[in-house]
Amino acid sequence: MSIIRLFVLLIMGISCSSAWKFNRIFANTFASSTIILTQFIQPTFAGDLIPAPWDNNVKYEILKEGPSTSIKPKVGEIVGIRFKGNYKGVDFDNTFDTAQPYLYRAGVGLILKGLDESVVQMKLGDKYHLVFGGNLAFENGVKSSPGKPRIPAGAEVDYIVEVVDIPGVGEEFIADYE
Repeated sequence: MSIIRLFVLLIMGISCSSAWKFNRIFANTFASSTIILTQFIQPTFAGDLIPAPWDNNVKYEILKEGPSTSIKPKVGEIVGIRFKGNYKGVDFDNTFDTAQPYLYRAGVGLILKGLDESVVQMKLGDKYHLVFGGNLAFENGVKSSPGKPRIPAGAEVDYIVEVVDIPGVGEEFIADYE
């Protein structure tokens, strides 16, 4: 084995244990022996996503954690969220740019199922990157409108979502949904 090949294999071994991803580029060199050159790349955003423990069809990444003493919204509680929806690189919805957060009753099916299921798993102050499709997204698709993409039925969508407020409701209402 040539010294160059040993050096490249040593570099690959180090790179595999690091947090950096790499692409392999095959190159022929020195009497047609093949060596593997390693090109380092920073991790991609989607590469850090893992299956969510509450639903394997949702992939998520925690971008920011709220304080450990923060509460989670209960099913039926009013919750204020900020979110940005994206399909194939085009934003189709963004409440981060609005004056007020989006308020809705958590966990009762008033928004996309993948988003709704995820919000009730988050604490106040948490910010997640979510990816989901199929029946968790737009089951019937969404028609295009000026500046917004057409989203086919069941297509995979990206969301950044942050729980910013849990003003809550009375216990009687929550009991109806538990």
